Amino acid sequence: MYKIRTIVLFSVFLLSLASVRAQEKKYEIGGYIKNMEGLFFLAEPESQILNTSILDYNLTHQRFQFDYFFSNNLTATVHVRNRLYIGNMIRKIPPFSMITEKDNGRVDMSWNIANGDSWFLNTSIDRLFLDYTYGEWNITLGRQRINWGINLVWNPNDLFNNYNYLDFDYEERPGADAVKLTRYFGYTSSMELAYKMGDNIESRALAAAYRFNTKGYDIQLLGGWKGYDLVIGGGWSGDIKGAGFRGEITYFYPMSGYKEKSDQATVASISLDYTFSNGLYLQTSGLYNSQGTTGDIPSQNILYMDSDLSAKQLSLGRYEWFGQFNYTVSPIVQVSCSSIMNVCDTSGYVGPSVTFSLSDDLELMTMGQLFWGKALTEYGTAPNSVYLRLKYSF
Repeated sequence: MYKIRTIVLFSVFLLSLASVRAQEKKYEIGGYIKNMEGLFFLAEPESQILNTSILDYNLTHQRFQFDYFFSNNLTATVHVRNRLYIGNMIRKIPPFSMITEKDNGRVDMSWNIANGDSWFLNTSIDRLFLDYTYGEWNITLGRQRINWGINLVWNPNDLFNNYNYLDFDYEERPGADAVKLTRYFGYTSSMELAYKMGDNIESRALAAAYRFNTKGYDIQLLGGWKGYDLVIGGGWSGDIKGAGFRGEITYFYPMSGYKEKSDQATVASISLDYTFSNGLYLQTSGLYNSQGTTGDIPSQNILYMDSDLSAKQLSLGRYEWFGQFNYTVSPIVQVSCSSIMNVCDTSGYVGPSVTFSLSDDLELMTMGQLFWGKALTEYGTAPNSVYLRLKYSF
């Protein structure tokens, strides 16, 4: 079995390096290959425990995207991620490879197919679905992304596959093993019903969302159950004098018979964003999480955070603030900086980056993830890190 997987992986790499671009009636092939160097600077006492003050890894990350069109109504999609990690972080933190291999879906489609003392190779499938359209109806079955989020950072409405903002290298975001049925009512309204499969009730979800437009605002209403909780919520997207204005709120209430396993929770987010005539983009957002704490938070290591998060627990703190700016310096250079702060303990994060567009298909990015805060705060013990990434899309 390992030999077969290795042959498949090698074939995928050959396809990407050859820049295959199929644009025929029956199928399309695309994707990218990236190489990223990451350095993590540890604070005490982590550096003493690991016997080093710096962790490093090099990541070669290749994505292969394939769509096959059986007809105008039926499409099959498969997306494969291949990641080769090399560095002392793999040797110093053995659980890192196991966390990378973890698959949160109903079907395990992530494998570490080869490994050594300071390296490992992972291949995973994060999209594998059939999509069928008939008139105003659409059904999608398999591992897919069900995106109910409206806000740009925190998404309490995204019940099926929320994500961790700090996982910046995973632009496509996680998928869910699910079936989704959509009914369209004209151009501005639709109804979706989705069921996420899981090994137990905690990992399952069934919910419906209705979308419509009124007075220039896109409105979303949703309800159903997720895990042990009944859920109800909604969101909006519009503008105030040219500034984007978005928000979401979801209420979680334990179902009968599960109150000992779950608690009531309200999660809400709101944001404003604006683009100036000179290309400067500003965004600010706030999060309220009723289950978050306003006091001390046990030590948390950002390295161990999952790529996807629960819509019920988007933060450890009760109140969070986010700010960001993007500015296009020239047609080939863009600078950006984002920041998150736990309002209660004043710990936080800042992420400056510079992106260079070397050609239509090639870009170079350098980025930092810097944290501050005292002990027993949300971000105070996270390691600072810097990255250099080259990305080629095909």
